[in-house]
Amino acid sequence: MRSRVLAKVVQNSGNRGGPDLAQDLGATIRIDTGAAVFSVRKSGFNLLDQVTIGGVPLLRADGPGIELVAAGRDWTSARDASSQVLIEENGPVRAVIVARGRHLDSNGNDRLDYTVRLHFYRGHARTRVIYTLRNASERSQTNALWTRLELVVPSVLSQADFQLATSSGPVAGSLSAAGQARLFQGENSYPNFRDYDFNDFDGNGNLIRDKWPTLIEGWQASENGTPLASGARDAPIERFFGQLQSPTARLLVATRLAAGWWPQGLRLSGGGDLRIGLFPDGNGRPFRLRFTGHVTREVLLDFAPVGAAADVTYRFQHPLVARASDIEHYNRAGAFDEQLVSFAEQRSRYLATGYPTTYPDFFAPFAEIIRHYYWGTGGGRNQYDQAKVSAMNFLRWDADASAVAWQYAEQKFAYNADQAIYHSDDFDGGRGDIADFNQLPGIEAIPYAKVIFEGEHPHAYGLRQWYQLSGDERIRESYLDWGEYLFHPVMTGYDVEARGIIWRLYNLIDLWRLSGDDAYRNAAWSLFDTEMLQKTAALGVSEGTDFNRGFYASRGDTFDIYNTGLPWPDRELASFISGAMYPRSYAALEATAATPLQADRARDLLEGVSRFLITEHWWEFGPNPFDYGYPYRQSADNIPPDPRGDGNWIGGFKEVWPALYHGWRLTGEPEFQRQAERLQLAAQQDFTDEFQDWPDRQQLEHQLWYPQRHPRWVDLPVSATEVGGQYRLTWTVPANATGYWIKTSPRTIVPWLGFDRNSRSFQFDPAQFVAFFAADNLDGEPAPGPAGSSQTMDLPGLPIIAGRSFAARVRIDPQLAGADVLLADGFETP
Repeated sequence: MRSRVLAKVVQNSGNRGGPDLAQDLGATIRIDTGAAVFSVRKSGFNLLDQVTIGGVPLLRADGPGIELVAAGRDWTSARDASSQVLIEENGPVRAVIVARGRHLDSNGNDRLDYTVRLHFYRGHARTRVIYTLRNASERSQTNALWTRLELVVPSVLSQADFQLATSSGPVAGSLSAAGQARLFQGENSYPNFRDYDFNDFDGNGNLIRDKWPTLIEGWQASENGTPLASGARDAPIERFFGQLQSPTARLLVATRLAAGWWPQGLRLSGGGDLRIGLFPDGNGRPFRLRFTGHVTREVLLDFAPVGAAADVTYRFQHPLVARASDIEHYNRAGAFDEQLVSFAEQRSRYLATGYPTTYPDFFAPFAEIIRHYYWGTGGGRNQYDQAKVSAMNFLRWDADASAVAWQYAEQKFAYNADQAIYHSDDFDGGRGDIADFNQLPGIEAIPYAKVIFEGEHPHAYGLRQWYQLSGDERIRESYLDWGEYLFHPVMTGYDVEARGIIWRLYNLIDLWRLSGDDAYRNAAWSLFDTEMLQKTAALGVSEGTDFNRGFYASRGDTFDIYNTGLPWPDRELASFISGAMYPRSYAALEATAATPLQADRARDLLEGVSRFLITEHWWEFGPNPFDYGYPYRQSADNIPPDPRGDGNWIGGFKEVWPALYHGWRLTGEPEFQRQAERLQLAAQQDFTDEFQDWPDRQQLEHQLWYPQRHPRWVDLPVSATEVGGQYRLTWTVPANATGYWIKTSPRTIVPWLGFDRNSRSFQFDPAQFVAFFAADNLDGEPAPGPAGSSQTMDLPGLPIIAGRSFAARVRIDPQLAGADVLLADGFETP
């Protein structure tokens, strides 16, 4: 059902010239696209106050805008004189108007809030409407319910001809002055949708429908109550539209992806009103939204007098998006926090190894509407942001799969922004006196089971990069709304457990990257300093970092916090947490540090946990993938048994890509790449239940295949002398040097202490030696001088003691020498 559109995008400055489309006139905003002139009222927002084509008005001035019916009364946006309407984006090609306000009844009482974004385009007589219903105000802490909600467009097209979509083509007719045409799409089988509450079954295998928003199946089009056409649940309407048309004018309305967001409805009246039922009339049961939740729908209003309705709706439903032809454009631009490799390259390289595999064919995406997602589901696929993976796959897959990947990412991010976010529109999300929606009346009828981001699976971090790819301001607003939640870790319920701590650390840095607000970065560094740097892990004594072996153990890893409060007999550490979550977070801290010394401290723990993974978590009994790999969990304190008997053992595979990538980047140790190669090859076999490939994996592949494109740290020989009562370090500057990382300690610095998990002993006695990552960092290293020159660093104030040692590394960027010339710029769509 998809079409391929080929186009050439020419690199340019980004502004084609000409006047901006939108103009603020005080009481209204005027948008002139060349094809039509739109007027938007600021006070008493009613969607579009007027639309003219060739000077001819197409709307009446009596519309309610948004009409919500609840508690037997109607509540409209047009009654709210305090609505806020602003020009959010403006240029010669596109303008976006954002409106925020309340739905009021005739007595001035309010019920639920809204945000509407109206998108306008040069040369087009249409607007794309993104409507968000918001139930996250301190004014009304309730799980809301209502009977219908419609966007109302009062056109001048009275007694007009009409069309309504069906699954096999439109039906048509002519309306009398009192006539009405209606279209309703109920529960159906397409497109695919995921809803953990909707898909529950009872003990007898019967589908539980208590939380469904409708029990009406299939669709029906009618005129004045008489059916014109109908369809079963397995024949939904793919392009959901209705239109009124006269000999000189037309108004088309369409709801995007209506079959997935059932129920949806349209009502066209002989008086000229078009009502878009985002929560339609005639449903038979109330609609519900939990407190602190949002819900968004997308609508098209097209006033162009020509164009087949089905074709216009198709283009609206499947918008044109573009991407660069070369994946390296995104790697160089930093579009994602890790490098990507294309599907085609992965496939050719792995087939060249001789593996009889269909990888990665089994990762092919499918279009899916995410209605409610259960964050507590187990398995590797729920340990990362699946929406972000789909966004990455949009850039790296072939044209057809790429289009579906975009739609999946778009819909999953839309769900995350609305429902997975704990919204607090006009209050601090961490306040303890705000009602818990789980305890409010009516929750038993609302799908809500673990629907919000919680401390164990707060996979919100893809929202930032989706905002950068899509420019959707709703995504940015929602993520920042959730950000205040992170300042109150106890709210997530995982504030003393490994995943809760490390994900909070990562998300705080991610929000700093999005907002530039130092409160996020400061909170992240405070958490890192308190939990990871100041606490030294000891079995039965304290949580923290083990500075001899490199791992971090949380309080939950160290003590039975939920029952006895006593120490565990050993600390069970998960390889996918030590190998993915900690390295990913420490690397984010390193990349965003406010000072070089902060970057050093983040890099220290990044090296420590990465070395811990390849030395103590890796098992290798033979060449068969089942006989090597990382266990799901492993004791840090007792001699572990052969992990292959563990039910969670997946030979050769574990999502520890970040530790292997960053470990080699920081140390150059060949063992990181050896294990990475083995892990990558093993991952081609038998892992068909995973979702669209794994995050961070392409970054590791890119490093293995193109090491010359990846800067890395290498040992730098330094000599220390005493000059004038202070130490002076001297070294020769290597080629392509970009920075230094210099250490000192009263003990001898060695690369690694070499703890043996079986003998429980160290290769280097910690009383006499210290691992590089745990030695003291020097501050104020100079910028590298010319290659081959001698460089010095004086250390005033550093006590001179017998046996003091120094060690250093230098960051080498091979591409400074012009190695591996990249492809020339040039962009085109798939």
